[in-house]
Amino acid sequence: MMGIWIRAIRWKILLTPLGNVKIGTAFAALTIGYLANNALPARLGEFVRVYVLHRDTKMPSPAILGTIILERIFDVLTLMILLSLAALASGWRSPWNVPLAGLAVGAIAAFVMMYLVVSGLIRSSTPIISNLVRILERPLGGGIPRLVSLLTQGFTSVRSRRSLFTIVVLSAASWLIESAVYFLVLLAFDIDEGSYWLAIVVASIANLSGLIPAGPGNIGTFEFFAKEAAVLSGIDEEKALAFAIAAHFMVLIPPTLIGVLFTWRRALRGTIRFRSRVNSE
Repeated sequence: MMGIWIRAIRWKILLTPLGNVKIGTAFAALTIGYLANNALPARLGEFVRVYVLHRDTKMPSPAILGTIILERIFDVLTLMILLSLAALASGWRSPWNVPLAGLAVGAIAAFVMMYLVVSGLIRSSTPIISNLVRILERPLGGGIPRLVSLLTQGFTSVRSRRSLFTIVVLSAASWLIESAVYFLVLLAFDIDEGSYWLAIVVASIANLSGLIPAGPGNIGTFEFFAKEAAVLSGIDEEKALAFAIAAHFMVLIPPTLIGVLFTWRRALRGTIRFRSRVNSE
C-alpha cells in the first residue's frame, strides 16, 4: 500500500499541468482503477480511472489518459532497468534476455520521442509528425489533431527536469517497495535460493507480463511468468508456482479491498445527495 501511495504522489505530479489535484483524490481514483483492472480484462480499468478523476476534477479525459500512458512508459523503463541490474547481481540467465532487451530499446525510443515532442525540441509541425497526423485523419476524422493535443497535455509535466527527476525516483521507489513484498513471500516459503535480487527479477518479469492483453487481474499470465522466472533461478517448479500464486495474492487483494471501500463511499455519497435532493423537492 505504501508503494501505491507513492504512485498516487507520482500521478499528482504528472497531473500538475492540468490542475491541482489532492493526493487523496488521486489515490482514490488509482485504487478504484485497480479494482476495475482486477474485474475487467485487458487493463480496461485504466479507462475507469480516467472516468473517476474526470468526474471529480472536470479535467479533460484525453489529457488524463495521456498521464496514464506516461505512467506506463515510466513503469516499463523502470522495470527494465531494475530487471537488468538485478539479473546481473543475481547471476540470473534466461532465454528471454534478447526479447526483453528489444522491449527495453523500444520503450526507451518511445520515451525519447515523446520527450522531444513535449519539450518543444521537435515541433508537431515537423514532416514526420504532420504526415502521421494526416494519415490518421483519413480513417478517423478531423478530430485527431485536437485529440493528440489533449493527450500531449498529459505529457507536459516532464518538461521540467526537476519533475522528471522526481517522477523517476518515485517510479523506482514504488517498484522496489513492491519487490520487497515478493522477497517476504520468498522468506515465508523458506526458499533457499531466494534473495532480494531474485525478488526484483520475478517482480519485474511478472509485471512486464501485464503488457500482454490478458484476463482480469492478469490472473494466469502473471503466475506463468513469475513461476518461470523463479524456475530459471533454480527453484523447484511446484514451489515456484505456489510462490507465484501467493505473491500475486499479496499484491492483488489489498488495493482491491481499498478500491471497494472508495467505490462504496462514492455510492453512499451519491445516495445521500439524491435523497437530500428528493426531500428538498
